[in-house]
Amino acid sequence: MSGQLDMLGSDAPDEEREREYEVDRTPRGLVRAALEAHLAARPDGARRQAVYVAGHLVWSEFEGEPLRVLDVCAGSGVWASEVVRWCDAHGIPVEIDAIEVRHEEREHLERVAQRVYIGDALELLGDDHYLGCLRWHIVVGNPAFSLLAWDPQDPARIPLAPMLLELARAMILLSTTQAFTRSLLAAGWLHANPPALEVRIAQTVSFRGGSKSDGISYSVTSWVQHQRHVLPGTPWPCQVLVLPAEARRWREIPGREAEP
Repeated sequence: MSGQLDMLGSDAPDEEREREYEVDRTPRGLVRAALEAHLAARPDGARRQAVYVAGHLVWSEFEGEPLRVLDVCAGSGVWASEVVRWCDAHGIPVEIDAIEVRHEEREHLERVAQRVYIGDALELLGDDHYLGCLRWHIVVGNPAFSLLAWDPQDPARIPLAPMLLELARAMILLSTTQAFTRSLLAAGWLHANPPALEVRIAQTVSFRGGSKSDGISYSVTSWVQHQRHVLPGTPWPCQVLVLPAEARRWREIPGREAEP
């Protein structure tokens, strides 16, 4: 699978489209708690407002531009809207870009993002003449898990995580806890690129509404680009995030609420 292509018609049943495109909607409470765990705002050494990911400086007001954030596989925009909320609370100017394969999400994403790109994330970001020429301070999101996977039949195919780490100073991604150890190629990349912080979510998470869950363990993990001087295989800090049941499920589609 080279990526996600919007090949189902918009008139296809919602359940069929969401299954085809691996739509897992992250509960808002989980997103909010995960961002609080990974992000910090405080003055830098020159007493300018700055943003840190897992303790690593990724943006300062000295740069003279807003914090640039990409929400990848953005869905209805719950990650983007929570980034905006966090930045507003800390007085951080922010600009959001969003990528989503399903065009019906555009109207929801335009509520919180300055630029919305509809298409396959791997293709858009892999094109040096399009989004591949852009750079962000932080990438966030809950990407389709197939986009994070290494294909042993096509080792030349670059999965999403290595691609994003070339395009951003830091990334904060939700995935299964085993996402980067399920194959030798994935484990090799993880060994060479230790995370800055892994936050494991205690108990189950419901991505499809209601209380049903798949029983899989999930983590929200951050990587920082300039941390690459760290020796391969270096241990990384890991926390366990314990959330109430209401923060691990949703009843109204995250990102489409009347009052996020």
